Amino acid sequence: MSNTPTNLSTSSDWIKQLPSAILLVDTQFNFVNASPNWLLLFGQTQTGLKNKNIEDLIPALNKEWETRLKYCIKGSKNVKIVEDSLTSHTDNSNLIWDLNPWKDGYGTIIGVILKVETVSKTSELERELRKNKILLSQDSNLPMIGSWEYKVATKQLTWSKAVKNIYGVQKDFEPTLEKALNFYASGEANKTMYEAITNAVTTGKPWNEKLQLTQVNGNKIYVNTIGRPKFKDGVCHRIIGTVQNINDTYHLTSEKEKLDNFSIYNNVACGVLITDFESGIITNVNHGICTLTGYDKDYFIGSKALAFLRNKELLRKDLLKHTINKIEGFQTFTATFSSKEGTKLTLKFSNSYVTNTLGKKNILTSVENVSENIELRRKYKKVTESFKQQNLLLVDFTHKVSHNLKAHATNFSLLLNFLEKEEGESERNQLMKMLFTSKDKLANTIKSLREFVSIKEKKDTPNKLISLNESVFNVEQNLTDQLRENRVKIINEIPDNVRIKALPTFVESVLTNCLNNAISFRNQDKNPLIILSVQDTYKHTILSIEDNGSGIDMNKFGSKLFEPYTTCHKNNKSQGVGLFLSKNKMEAMDGKLTATSVPNQGSIFKLHFIKA
Repeated sequence: MSNTPTNLSTSSDWIKQLPSAILLVDTQFNFVNASPNWLLLFGQTQTGLKNKNIEDLIPALNKEWETRLKYCIKGSKNVKIVEDSLTSHTDNSNLIWDLNPWKDGYGTIIGVILKVETVSKTSELERELRKNKILLSQDSNLPMIGSWEYKVATKQLTWSKAVKNIYGVQKDFEPTLEKALNFYASGEANKTMYEAITNAVTTGKPWNEKLQLTQVNGNKIYVNTIGRPKFKDGVCHRIIGTVQNINDTYHLTSEKEKLDNFSIYNNVACGVLITDFESGIITNVNHGICTLTGYDKDYFIGSKALAFLRNKELLRKDLLKHTINKIEGFQTFTATFSSKEGTKLTLKFSNSYVTNTLGKKNILTSVENVSENIELRRKYKKVTESFKQQNLLLVDFTHKVSHNLKAHATNFSLLLNFLEKEEGESERNQLMKMLFTSKDKLANTIKSLREFVSIKEKKDTPNKLISLNESVFNVEQNLTDQLRENRVKIINEIPDNVRIKALPTFVESVLTNCLNNAISFRNQDKNPLIILSVQDTYKHTILSIEDNGSGIDMNKFGSKLFEPYTTCHKNNKSQGVGLFLSKNKMEAMDGKLTATSVPNQGSIFKLHFIKA
């Protein structure tokens, strides 16, 4: 471990001005500097970290970390690592690290920039942790379901009391994996379970199978077995799961008890589910439901009615009983469902009674895909709302422009009257300067109006696939003099391969406005610093423009930040239309512009572009 060079430490003081949690290390991964929020997040101090290596700063450092740090030293950008929380006061969060090379003014890599964000853990993970604590410590509340655990390294298989009851073995029975597989009745079932376990250990694939097994006394029953592999450091160390006895409801109802001539439902276009009225278990489905969802019949048969929707709200209401008890008959409802291929569907469910030849009651549920209708209504509502908002915006903008034009005209008239009556040379020169100033303001107002009209005219122009870094480069070239004059430092963390769907002129105009604002409204006690980074979401590529300027009081100006002729700073040069026009340009490209800011700490503007 080598000491941090003094010149690196002093040249990185800019990091102390940033609101983000950022750590700087040199090429040997020794500590150089950290932002105040990073020190606060990990409970550290600058003096306490002096001369420390990254392995002392991040206790969970492993091979993955070492490899990715080396990638950054070689020039790789936007390298991400997701880690469980490493600090006691963030134990309800995960940490997402974003690693980028740290370069000097000549482009030479002198270290790594590590930016970290905390992300709340999902409720699913929290539920799973709670489940693991009680796994095998007690039997399931349902007598027909039992839990089990298999430790891969020691080959130790543990069954709960309920599992032993399902298999029909004594309480002192000591299970092994080989013994457990031998209970499955047919060679096909045995093969299915063997492959499921092998795939779980080697590839991490969970299973959910309905198979027949033979109990100790020779009875054959159907069970639903579920297994979920658990990995640590890339290796499966255990598998946890459940076994449920579904014998009373799965494949044991005689043909006479099933619906007469159910095959006729295989020819209808919509999906059909048949549910036993008493137990609420699905006993049959048609080909239509399989085609619609991508799942085969076994996915549905033997399951609780509508449980496949995984909709807590519907299940909490006990939908089956809720609809049955309706005097007027069943309710028709819609619910969302993800097909096997991952497509999100909106399904419409309609229910009715049917009775077979033995007088046994069943519920017939027809299932229709109404996704397109829902999507059309959503788009219609969105377009209508957009037109409404645009109309209100146009009326407001027109009103304000008219007011400004009237003010300019009045000002011109007064100044000309004064000029006509004034005889003194000095006073006439002063009045002429005021006239030229008024002329410039009038020209800016007309320019803003023309630009606003131009945005509306180009609203339906198709977006192009463009390089984001190419647009950034063009803007930097156009602003070279301002950047150099104001000693602006720009840190570009945008990967070279990032593409967006946008209009090039609009993108460069919005970027120019954001960079100009960072320069114009800089903190007078600091050299301007601007950080450009990107983040991907499901629909958007988000460009973040973060500065260390004077910031904006969002409590005071947040609700009207993007309204025309709104100024948030005491700056006579500000016309109050830049952000308004930028917002409209982003929306014309089907994107959006958002901002967060803290006074005296800086601002972050986020440009949401349609993902390429």
